[in-house]
Amino acid sequence: MSASFDCDFWNTVVLQVSDTQAPVRSAIIAFSGLHENFEKSHGNTDTIYHTDKDKVLVLQQYNKAVRQTAQRLDMKDPTSCRVALISCLLFVCLELIQDNYTFSINHLIGGLRMLQYCQKTANSTPLLPSLSSVHEHLKQFFGRIVVQTMFMGDTHFDVRVIPKLYNSETPAVFSTVTEARDVLDGLFLAVYPFLHLTGRELNYDSGKIYQLRLSTQLQAWYHLFQGFVAENRQQFTPKDSTGVILLEIHHVCLTIMVDTALDTSLYFQSTPASSFLRIISLVETLLNQPTKSTSISSQAPPAKLPYYSFDLGVIGPLFYTAVKCWNSTIRTKVISLLRHPEIPHREGMWSAAMTAIVAQRIIDVQEEVIRGATSGGSHDIDPSTQDGDGSVQPENLKRKVWFDFVRPKKDAKQLKIVVGTQPEKRKERREEVVTW
Repeated sequence: MSASFDCDFWNTVVLQVSDTQAPVRSAIIAFSGLHENFEKSHGNTDTIYHTDKDKVLVLQQYNKAVRQTAQRLDMKDPTSCRVALISCLLFVCLELIQDNYTFSINHLIGGLRMLQYCQKTANSTPLLPSLSSVHEHLKQFFGRIVVQTMFMGDTHFDVRVIPKLYNSETPAVFSTVTEARDVLDGLFLAVYPFLHLTGRELNYDSGKIYQLRLSTQLQAWYHLFQGFVAENRQQFTPKDSTGVILLEIHHVCLTIMVDTALDTSLYFQSTPASSFLRIISLVETLLNQPTKSTSISSQAPPAKLPYYSFDLGVIGPLFYTAVKCWNSTIRTKVISLLRHPEIPHREGMWSAAMTAIVAQRIIDVQEEVIRGATSGGSHDIDPSTQDGDGSVQPENLKRKVWFDFVRPKKDAKQLKIVVGTQPEKRKERREEVVTW
């Protein structure tokens, strides 16, 4: 769970596409060189290259891989498309490690479109037996990146298409932590359109039915997951123990997302607050690294979180907690955890340093908007937040506060945040650029 990639999978990829592996080989060389420099620079993307020679090697191999991938796509056959998908996935990782969010998203969108193409061709032309497992692995990897964007609330692809690319069926039992992770990822992807279409293309009654279905699936997953953990905890490796804790964190987040999708006021009730506290407690278990695990899910201590990972870990859930839970004590604790010395530097889309700065500023602006509205500084307040005498109640107003991101056209270390108090009309808004 905590590993960046499955080495056995990548060895299989190289063997199974050996006749057309040139783009993949070039992309792997580029990424290996970049990752080595990243480690030498201790994660400082401003001085990521150790020498000019290193930079030249990475850029040459990256450009070569891009050209070779374009050539494969021109062939328009299933085998070449899958080779291009492998390269595209590596391109996403290459851009993420350099903090180039916009470019990485462009590669992600291209990869999702290729997956659609592969899905269509698979219906008319059976997949080659030697490539079918590679195709399924690639779908899972791309799906994990899509899940990472959910915690930012970003939508870069037709949300209605995403679930069609993935199977969210739950097996009778889980045999490995990885299998439990893959099923939970599938549930995240099934929820993706529900979260983004609510209030626009999905009426409330239909939404309630869908919400109940998703909640039932989440409960079924957790029941199987608890049974799997109870039966296998004695055999867990430290890596398994870490994976189990991360899965529980992600399950809590997804449950909150589903439970509050149709009524954001639930963010401010006691049950979600306890859920957010559960997220913090689990993250602390991973970061504090006790000599003997205090986790109920394993007797083995959890493994150290990797400095850099492509998988969703703790940073995204901490950001979600900071901006969705209004409890000031919880928010302060989250910011502290994002600055913890053992926090991973980056987890896929998520940089710990960037997340701490952006989350803190969103919190500050949200609270400033609330103070301004309740003190009479706002002239365009939703009537539903006011009492009979016209006064604005903070707890009522909190239910209406929304925020959004406006990303720069080019990859710059800045982000425009937009905060307002009327989700429907969005008249009352405040914009601010955050840099890091």
